[in-house]
Amino acid sequence: MKLPSAIGTPDRDAGQDAAAPDAAVEAPPASTCGDGRLDPGEDCDDGNTRPGDGCAADCTIECYYKCGYWTCGPLGPGGLCLLKGICGDGQRTTDEMCDDGNITGGDGCSADCRTVEMGWLCRVPGRACVAVCGDLLLVGAEECDDGNVTDGDGCSSACLKEPTTLHCGDGIRSGDEECDDGAANGNSALSTCGADCTFGPFCGDGRREAGETCDLGARNGVDDEQCRLNCTYCGDGSVDPGEQCDLGPTNGVAGQPCTTNCIYVVH
Repeated sequence: MKLPSAIGTPDRDAGQDAAAPDAAVEAPPASTCGDGRLDPGEDCDDGNTRPGDGCAADCTIECYYKCGYWTCGPLGPGGLCLLKGICGDGQRTTDEMCDDGNITGGDGCSADCRTVEMGWLCRVPGRACVAVCGDLLLVGAEECDDGNVTDGDGCSSACLKEPTTLHCGDGIRSGDEECDDGAANGNSALSTCGADCTFGPFCGDGRREAGETCDLGARNGVDDEQCRLNCTYCGDGSVDPGEQCDLGPTNGVAGQPCTTNCIYVVH
């Protein structure tokens, strides 16, 4: 006859039966960066641990293009890159109103590149600003400014005192001229100065020239416009600085690795 267990003494068989369900519980798989699965604590997982492809070796989102005039933008798929404003480098970026290639104020573009100074026009990035003739403000190379651009009234249409021998094409930058290379004006092989003493074709002049995929002039770089400040756009089929990819019209198409923002699809 089997005697009952002593009071307070657990039954050994019953204890084993109760423990069995707990033993069957499986621990959750460990998070592994590079397995192609987005686990807790990962910003991305592209199935590898190679850096430089939008998803870093530790599965954090990285900026693909980290040098030159670009910097990492806000955290987001692919680490979108943005133009980095460096005042004085001659490259006008979205946070600059002008950039004449220096950080000196009083020459049309302020020392921080945030303001076009009164009486000036800063039309071409990387080039000197020029005086606005006819605004009654005497600045730059102007000898006079009588509030108009009419010749024969003592102050010429270029804001030079009359009579004067100075004129466009004499090789002397004067009045409201942007440039003056003399006889070389208008000869693209010899000069960037046009026949009218303004700078020739450049990104931002509103005309699409060789090497540009777009040019909207003053609208380049505006948020709701497609054309960037460097006269390229996402979707032109060319991988430009700041883009991870560009497949042209197939950007964003299902199954394609490139989004409509020209960054790699992050799985």
